[in-house]
Amino acid sequence: PSIPKGTRDFGPVEMAKRNYIFNTIRQVYARHGYQYKNAELSEFFGRQPWFKPTDVKMEDIPFTKIELDNIRLIKAQEKN
Repeated sequence: PSIPKGTRDFGPVEMAKRNYIFNTIRQVYARHGYQYKNAELSEFFGRQPWFKPTDVKMEDIPFTKIELDNIRLIKAQEKN
């Protein structure tokens, strides 16, 4: 069977790296009060003592320059 175009299998090391990257980005959004619709993420962040939910939309989060730089760096690493 052929693998559909645009998909890829990741080994355990690659998956661990990807999970770390995505979880780091998610945490930056959550620290601004972003509420995830995904039940697992919502429950996880809801248990964090620092999490203060707001009605902020993802595109309206007022990131600091450092946060934006970190997100760009993390996303660039994800491409490698």
